[in-house]
Amino acid sequence: LTEALKFLTETPLHPSSKAGLAAVLYGIEGNGKEASANWARAMSAAGDDPSGLGYLITGQLALLVGNDRIAETALLRCASRADVSRRFSEKDLDGLEHYFFSGGRHEGVLATVELRHYRKPDDPDRENNLAYLKALNGVNLRQSIRQLEDLVARYPERLSYQTSLAFALFKNKQMERAREILFAR
Repeated sequence: LTEALKFLTETPLHPSSKAGLAAVLYGIEGNGKEASANWARAMSAAGDDPSGLGYLITGQLALLVGNDRIAETALLRCASRADVSRRFSEKDLDGLEHYFFSGGRHEGVLATVELRHYRKPDDPDRENNLAYLKALNGVNLRQSIRQLEDLVARYPERLSYQTSLAFALFKNKQMERAREILFAR
C-alpha cells in the first residue's frame, strides 16, 4: 500500500483519479476511514473540473469496487454534462443501466438514462423514459409533467407517453387529471 500511495503522489494524474485510486487502495487494506476521506476528496476534485471528466473517472473507480453510492452520485453529476455522455458507448450505458437496475438503485438508472438522452436529445422515447424516471424518483416533478404534456401533444397516438404523464400526475397528487388521461382512451 505504501508503495502504491507513493506512486500516486509522484504520478501526474487528474486529482480525482489520485484520490479515487487512494480510496480504492485504502478500501482494499480495510481502512474505511481513509477510504471515505479519499472518496470525499475525489468528489471534491471532480467538482472543480468543468469538463466533467473527474466525475466520470470517480464514478468508474467506485463501480469497480462496488461503491454504488459514490458511483451513483458521480454519474448523476456527470450526466449533467452533455460532452461527457459522448464518452460512453451504448454497450457501456446498457451495462450501467442493468447494474443499477438490478441493484434497485433508481438514481443510478436515472443518471444512465440522462446520459443516453444527451447522446440523442431529439429521441422522444428517451425523453419519455427520462421524464418518467424523474417522476418516479420525485425529481423535478413539474418539469417532468411539462415534458410529458408536450410529448403527448406532439405524439397523441403514443399510449406509453400518456401512461407516463398519468403516472407523473398521480405522483404530483393530481389524481383526477391522471384518471382523465388513463380513461379517455
